[in-house]
Amino acid sequence: MQWCSYLVPLRYAIKVLRGVVLEGQSFIDELLPFLVLVGIGVALLASASLTLKERE
Repeated sequence: MQWCSYLVPLRYAIKVLRGVVLEGQSFIDELLPFLVLVGIGVALLASASLTLKERE
């Protein structure tokens, strides 16, 4: 069941925020989870855009 959490964007947002705010790490240290989060956002935006184009 834990593998399912890799598909949820909140997992990556919490990792970035925990590292930067609570542990005092630099943003560069948490760049990979941030890029995964951006990638998920781009993929969702692209799929939503394609869905809306098909309905017109």
